[in-house]
Amino acid sequence: METIDQFVDRQIRLGRYKDREAVVQRALEEMQERESEFEFLVEKLRPSAEAFKRGEKGQIACLKTIRKRVAQKRKSSL
Repeated sequence: METIDQFVDRQIRLGRYKDREAVVQRALEEMQERESEFEFLVEKLRPSAEAFKRGEKGQIACLKTIRKRVAQKRKSSL
């Protein structure tokens, strides 16, 4: 398995990124996007989880629908 340094060097060698800074910048952007998606999912699922904890029959959150909304949100933010 290649090390992080080897991976970064390969990405630059393949011309995908100009330099190490560009690789790190893209990695941070990806992390930020994933964190945003996670927060969105948590917010959408929270009411159902809280209702479940109280023993209530809540609206069932369809993960497929939520993921579709996340994808739409992601496209609209680009």
